Amino acid sequence: MKLKRYVSGLAACAGALLVIIGCLGCSGGKSTSDKGNVGGIPTTGESVTTEGPKRYNTEAIAVVTAIDKEGKTITVEKVEDGSQSVLTYNGGTVITSKYGTQLLMEQMTLGELVWVGYVSGTQKLIEMKEYDGAWENTMVSNWDVDYDKKLITIGSNTYSYDEHIFITSNGRNVDIREISGIDQLTVRGVGKKAHSVVVNKGHGYVKLTNTANYVGGVVEVGNRITTFIVADMVIAAPEGTYKLAATINGVGGEKSITVVRGQETIVSLSSFE
Repeated sequence: MKLKRYVSGLAACAGALLVIIGCLGCSGGKSTSDKGNVGGIPTTGESVTTEGPKRYNTEAIAVVTAIDKEGKTITVEKVEDGSQSVLTYNGGTVITSKYGTQLLMEQMTLGELVWVGYVSGTQKLIEMKEYDGAWENTMVSNWDVDYDKKLITIGSNTYSYDEHIFITSNGRNVDIREISGIDQLTVRGVGKKAHSVVVNKGHGYVKLTNTANYVGGVVEVGNRITTFIVADMVIAAPEGTYKLAATINGVGGEKSITVVRGQETIVSLSSFE
């Protein structure tokens, strides 16, 4: 009798187990690794998100070197090797700041460091965003260049550069030797390397003529330049409007002049006599 009751108990347990398994099968076959509820108990499985296919096949970190708003093209120079690419853009091109906000192409400027994703062959620009790994120094006036070692010193920091560095002044590409220590710059780069220089405030030249009676005297251009007068001298001066004063032995005169970037302003000292 005891054996019969024991066998009957096993049969009952097996039947209950089959009922539970059947109920699980009716629930859609979910296992405890799925994200959801099984029997009212929340599971801990992680959901898997699959990214859609990329619309571009090439990406790069680059410097913006030209923007043609009429032709809807942008030229970029890759920081890796200095190679240039001319990319086309349209209303579907996604442009964002380093903080993720939407931008227009009109808000991009020359010399900016950007990440680009585009289609090689068609050169269609799909996405562009300000590169968040870049640094930027604006309104730089305390700087110096070592042309032999190819080093730019800004304040107490020194950065290297190479022949691919992009330098622009008034929308014109210039050589690094064309910029002066009196210019005001915006410098951008990555790590310890500078990749672009934009001249915010450049310089022009003041040529003094009829200097015979003033040689050995002193000339002042604004409050930034004071130097001794030599015959027919040329002075590099920041662009802008200044008071020029020339004196010798306490005698002389002054006048207002305007210095234009890249141009020469002629001042005759005979008018001061």
